[in-house]
Amino acid sequence: MKKFIFLAVLLLFAAPVAFCVPTTETITPTETVTITETATPADTSTITPTATITATFTVTPVAQDKILAYPNPVPKGAKEMGISYPIANIAKVQIIIYAVDGSKVGEITDKTPNGYTHFNIERLSRGIYLYQVIIEYSDGSKKKEPLGKFAIVK
Repeated sequence: MKKFIFLAVLLLFAAPVAFCVPTTETITPTETVTITETATPADTSTITPTATITATFTVTPVAQDKILAYPNPVPKGAKEMGISYPIANIAKVQIIIYAVDGSKVGEITDKTPNGYTHFNIERLSRGIYLYQVIIEYSDGSKKKEPLGKFAIVK
């Protein structure tokens, strides 16, 4: 019973962060014009232009001032999650994932950081996990961020 209450309290603290990562929504229009020329029996031709406009909708997470895991908790059926972090002068980001008992269960290295890193969580079972983000700056210095936590609900 104590374990259940402990997990419930951890989930309660993780829940408010669930979907608070701001995103940038971008619509990219693409216009294509196709010209069709048709010959007629009277040695003339008919030119028919056809225009098609296709809109591509993209939602991109925005880099944050602090480090956030999202969605948190990870909902049932989700195959990936992300960690958002500040991007000023960052050369590389390393994310280390630990089980609650402290054992290392995964490591992600992003050599092209853009403010967020997505990774696959299909191999992780449901439960509470800890993560640490290690940021390497352009000048070669490194900073270990405090441990964060996320929950996976399957």
